[in-house]
Amino acid sequence: MDLTIKGTTSNRLRFDATLGGMATLRVVSSNQLRMTWDLPNNLLIVDLRVSPGACTMTVDNKLKGGALQYSMFDGGAFYFCDRPKITNHTCTMR
Repeated sequence: MDLTIKGTTSNRLRFDATLGGMATLRVVSSNQLRMTWDLPNNLLIVDLRVSPGACTMTVDNKLKGGALQYSMFDGGAFYFCDRPKITNHTCTMR
């Protein structure tokens, strides 16, 4: 998964199949995977569903109890905002 974070700067993250640490990948069903990125203030949850010839993806951010801002990490620094805005998401089968 590629993720571009835009704000005062723009940074691109790439998640490869070797997830660990702050992210987990699990099989939800025979055609669905869920990636959960555990950040300090929130969980970023990406559900990927595949069917013959197509895939769909949903992205959700959930605040943790007591948190007032969402956090995002670009590999070097944490950023915080009132609510992240998902502007575009696509999935491609290979």
